[in-house]
Amino acid sequence: MFNQYPQLLNYPTKCINIGFGESANYTTINEMIHVIKESSNNPYIRRWAEHIIQNIPARDQLNEAKAIYYFCRDNIRYTPDPLELEYLQTPPLLLSKIEQNVIPMGDCDDACTLSSSLLRSIGIPCKIRITSYSPNKDWTHVYTMALIGNINDGTYFNGLSSYIAIDPIRNNEPFGWEAPNPTRVKDFIIN
Repeated sequence: MFNQYPQLLNYPTKCINIGFGESANYTTINEMIHVIKESSNNPYIRRWAEHIIQNIPARDQLNEAKAIYYFCRDNIRYTPDPLELEYLQTPPLLLSKIEQNVIPMGDCDDACTLSSSLLRSIGIPCKIRITSYSPNKDWTHVYTMALIGNINDGTYFNGLSSYIAIDPIRNNEPFGWEAPNPTRVKDFIIN
């Protein structure tokens, strides 16, 4: 469908033995931010985003974000990484699998990089949110927060610019859902 840019698929995966602990999590976040920045400027990603939102009215960021959320939720099968290895798949790789009618398998960082890249490719700013739900407060989950509403063009969500959760890993949850009661939360802006 869109695979007219095979040279842009050269950045398929990163396997990082990140170790354990706080610094290992930040290493993963930094790699994710690098992948998101590169992928969101990739014409292949932009064409997929355009395809996903083609039936949404112009300047309707809320419904554009919602369409991207449901696309990611319905097209990625959650599968954990190998033990003691951080396996980060890039958005071009995930989308090329979908294009070939193969269901991509990935974990929360793969879904986060894909949703963030698609959103940023159509001008919706994002940040990465990491959370913990464990008593020891170790980081356990990562997802995208999309900024809906843009002061520059006068569009708003509920009258304000507001971040909304894009967490497509739980396929029974609606757009905007966040798991309740985190023991710890940290956000990373993608500049």
